[in-house]
Amino acid sequence: MSEPTKLGTGTFIHRTGITTAKMRELEAAGVIHPVRADSGWRQYTESDVQAVLRYLAKRQRRAAARKAAMEGPADAAGGR
Repeated sequence: MSEPTKLGTGTFIHRTGITTAKMRELEAAGVIHPVRADSGWRQYTESDVQAVLRYLAKRQRRAAARKAAMEGPADAAGGR
């Protein structure tokens, strides 16, 4: 089996749309698991990209649910 393609930080950020600060936050939280190249640079895999995209989708769903709950039934129907 071949080794997964490694992505550098710039490519990873471009593919996920997150900032370097968020990338490090997600690494510290255990959401992504980069490996270190011999040079010390972080390298990411497609599974790291997918983990971030799942994280972002989940966060977006939670925000939408909170917004809907705050609006209430009258607001959601446009009855202000």
